[in-house]
Order: sequence, then C-alpha cells, then structure tokens
Amino acid sequence: MQVALLCVQDSAADRPTMSDIVSMLGSEAAALPTPKQPALFLASSTIERDLHSINYVTLTSIEGR
Repeated sequence: MQVALLCVQDSAADRPTMSDIVSMLGSEAAALPTPKQPALFLASSTIERDLHSINYVTLTSIEGR
C-alpha cells in the first residue's frame, strides 16, 4: 500500500522510478519513505463541497420517441 501511495504523489519529483519500485517490491527489508498526502484526496473533498448542495434535487427521465 505504501508503494502505491508513493506512486501517486502530486509532484513527479516525489514519485519513485520504476527501478526503485521493483527494488521496493522485491525486498521486505527496504526502508520506504513516508508518502505525502495525495493531492487528489484534498482536491476531491473541495470540489465535492463546492459542486453539490443538499437543498436542490434534479430528476431526469429519459423517454424514447
């Protein structure tokens, strides 16, 4: 799980290379760096709060001709 979180870092400079990933997965004793909080997590909570409202409901009915 920690290797996966390292691979989705916001900055490409913080992501491991493929050779680093292979080494991490091949060695149980490898000391893994601590991943930063994913940017997607922060962005999705902000977007969801801004785009949705509990006060409005939209119903769509699709009918053929």
